Amino acid sequence: MPEDCSAKGEAVRSKSEKMIADYLNAQGIPYVCEPEVFFKDGSRTCPDFAALNVRKNKTVYIEHLGLINQAGYATRNFNKLLDYEEIGIVLGVNLIITMETEERPLDMKVVKKKVAEFLL
Repeated sequence: MPEDCSAKGEAVRSKSEKMIADYLNAQGIPYVCEPEVFFKDGSRTCPDFAALNVRKNKTVYIEHLGLINQAGYATRNFNKLLDYEEIGIVLGVNLIITMETEERPLDMKVVKKKVAEFLL
């Protein structure tokens, strides 16, 4: 299977997104890649994942920020977080953020902890 596909064959944008998708799948958590979300101004975005906490019947969005050490990327994503809040997608409530830089790769221990807290 190509590196840009999850174990389920879904297209993902990075090795880290593949790791997250494969972990969600291994845990039996229902999820979709890049669901469409509309902001108040009518523009749209696609968070990396929408996953379902089956026990609570609650959707939790996951955004992976893979280039967080790049100033323009970080600023764009900070603004996206503000836009998310306006439509009720709130960090620590129904939004999980994972991050990495070239020097600090994705820490799956952190991902597992966040998944356990929000989705299991």
